[in-house]
Amino acid sequence: MNNDQTSVDNTVDDKTKTTTSSDTTVDTAGDDMTTTDTPAVDEPIVDEPVVDDGREYYSEQTITNPIKVTNSFESVNSTILIGSGNTFSVIDSANASIALELTTIENEDSSSVFLNIVNSPNTTLTFKSQVSEGDIVLDGLSSLSFILSDESYYMGVINGGNTAQSVSVSLDNTSQLVLAGNTYISELKNADATNMNIFSNGHKLYVAGNEVTINGSEAPKIIKNEVAEDEIESGTSEEYAAEEKSVTTGSDTNLVPYIVGGAAILIIIIAVIVFILHNKKKKGDQNDGMNAESGTPNGGRPDFSQFDDGPVQQPNDYSAPEQTPPATPPSTPTPTDPAQPTPPSDSQEPYVGQM
Repeated sequence: MNNDQTSVDNTVDDKTKTTTSSDTTVDTAGDDMTTTDTPAVDEPIVDEPVVDDGREYYSEQTITNPIKVTNSFESVNSTILIGSGNTFSVIDSANASIALELTTIENEDSSSVFLNIVNSPNTTLTFKSQVSEGDIVLDGLSSLSFILSDESYYMGVINGGNTAQSVSVSLDNTSQLVLAGNTYISELKNADATNMNIFSNGHKLYVAGNEVTINGSEAPKIIKNEVAEDEIESGTSEEYAAEEKSVTTGSDTNLVPYIVGGAAILIIIIAVIVFILHNKKKKGDQNDGMNAESGTPNGGRPDFSQFDDGPVQQPNDYSAPEQTPPATPPSTPTPTDPAQPTPPSDSQEPYVGQM
């Protein structure tokens, strides 16, 4: 394959489609891979790059082979599916550039790296609203300028062997960098002067040979949409619009307000119930105390059990007629002495006492 054009052949439904780019050199074959003229049926199509004022880039496309960049490569809202090999390679090229925006990248090769730069000075890698992971490796003849903006996220090791000529990293205050190993760079330009948007993840960042202070807390996790397997097999590349999501600063943090709010409401409900029960008990104790002081047993109700004949009946004003006292009070009989005999009356015979 020459360096003036890119040729990718794909066979879909017995039809062959060839994509050619004259200004941008992008070799979608891997470093050591050999492409075939007749890929499997229903393999996703690689469409022609979009041309806009001489600028060529992939938009809402699907690329299924490793990408070798000798000039420039741009991808917007596209999908890159790699089965084997490094995702990007820049070899024997000066001033190469790679620009990614809202592009989903899936590489099934665990031994691969995200970007391999060999004998290529002044390479530029730009992330805009991009979420990606994987190592960036450079040899002693290569240099890199890595720029992250608009809520971009990268996790990996940059120049872990400390072999590159130079590496410059720039971040705005909405982007995040998570280390997957000790990273060595020459220059750091960070809109966040505290470097709290760079997470150590247990590793160290060296700038110009000096370790710098970065965020040692738990690193955020990548959030992105997975490409559905049936969509990959369907070959409808228009449905591959990748919707990369911004990175959260923790796990499940969106649920925290709801959990805290629910707990607060539960505490308030429990407090109200305890308050009501406490007041009710307190009121009952006060009533019992008042009854005890007044000497009234049985919870303040009269107890007539001390009377044999039952409870005392109170007279009613309307139950008995009024009594009028006689005009002449009755005479009171004179009490008699039991030792003296009672004299007979006129109608009785004379009493003769015994001598």
